Parts: sequence; structure tokens; C-alpha cells
Amino acid sequence: MRTPRLYWPAPLPTGTVPLPDAAARHLLKVLRRRDGDPVALFDGAGWVAEATLCDVSPKGGQLTVSDAREDRHSEPPLHLHLGLPLLRGERLDVALQKACELGVSEITLLQTQRTEVKFDPGARGARRLAHAEGVLVHAAQQSGRTVLPQLHGPQPLEQFAADRPEALKVVLDPEGMALAASESEKPRSVVLVTGPEGGLSDEECKKLARQGFVRWRLGPRILRAETAPLAALATLSARFGDF
Repeated sequence: MRTPRLYWPAPLPTGTVPLPDAAARHLLKVLRRRDGDPVALFDGAGWVAEATLCDVSPKGGQLTVSDAREDRHSEPPLHLHLGLPLLRGERLDVALQKACELGVSEITLLQTQRTEVKFDPGARGARRLAHAEGVLVHAAQQSGRTVLPQLHGPQPLEQFAADRPEALKVVLDPEGMALAASESEKPRSVVLVTGPEGGLSDEECKKLARQGFVRWRLGPRILRAETAPLAALATLSARFGDF
């Protein structure tokens, strides 16, 4: 039986602590775990701890937690930074979830010329970012990651692309080319920019090229806005990462 994993924001506890309400519902009612069953805790920053359920009752339960240790075995050697335009509804959730599973290190939400989703910088926007963080937590919990991807709030594409520090800069572009043979050496970091539902404009792609981005065509088909970043991340991981 697989040990369930529980995200616990740093610092990880030691000794015996109450089981949070949401975790209690999931572990006790959905997974039907009982006294003595193991639970793995992770803090999203690379630290994990083993725990055991105890004092389980209809009202909840407690965890007896061992000392924390650092564990980054599931983290990829390649630092992948995804520039992802704001997408509509569940499309954004899918892209965030799968990007986390594929090992992305950072995600910055982008506003582009053809981005149709408007971002409210107030309370509504804060709730939206909190929801996105929750999607990443659940994806990390399920996939065995110990480090949560950093999520950065929306910013204009031009601002994001300026003076990028990554060793390899890539933008998906149907008019681009395959990654050149010169890109065969493994970079330590890659930034990937993908387009919104309407795609990036030619003007945006040309400007990114002037800023050092490789215009990359990912095969002969046009992929949906939530599919393209996942295909590209998987390809980059196969070529430069741990796939």
C-alpha cells in the first residue's frame, strides 16, 4: 500500500501534532487510514519527514512525526522556467498540474498581446493565485516531488523576457525551426515561453528572437495552448534533463 504524502508548510513539525482538518478528511474518510498507518510529510523546500497516524477518531486524529531530513532525489538536474500565458478556466489548471509533474522549477504567468484572460490585481487575483498554488501543491503531493515550483504572478511578456539569465532561451513558434545541433550540450537552465489560445504574435516572436530566444517549432502540428508547454517540457527533459 502506497504511503500517502501530505504537504506541510515549513517548518516541518516534530513529536505529536494534530492532523489538519483537510488532511484528516482526505486520510481518514477518503483513504480510510487508521492508527499506526504511515504518512510522509514534505515542506515544498526539499525536506521530508516520516509520520505515523495515532489517536484516530471520528473527529480527527494526530501525527507522530520523526526528525526531518533533506531529500531532493525526485528533483530534476535541469532548472526549467516556464513562461505561461494566462489561460481560460481549467486549461490553466491542467497546464500548471502537468508542468509540476514534469519537473518544472519556476512558472511565471504572462500577459501577451493575445491573452484574453484579464487578471485582477486585487482580492480576486489573490484568490486566483492561491488556487494556482493549491494546484501545484496537489500535483507535487501526487507525483512525489519534494520541492514546489515557484509561482510568479502575471507580468507583461516584454518585462519577463528582458535580460533573462537562463543558459538556453526558447520560445515555441509554428514558424520556427528544430532545436539546432549547437544546442546539444546540456545547459544548466532553460526558460521556455509558450503562447496563449491565439498564439504569440509574429511581432512578439521576432522581439524574443532579438533578445536571444531560439524560435522552436515543435513538430508539424499546431498544439493547443495547454498542450504545447507540456510537450515542450517533456522534450526538453528528454534532451537535457532526467528523462
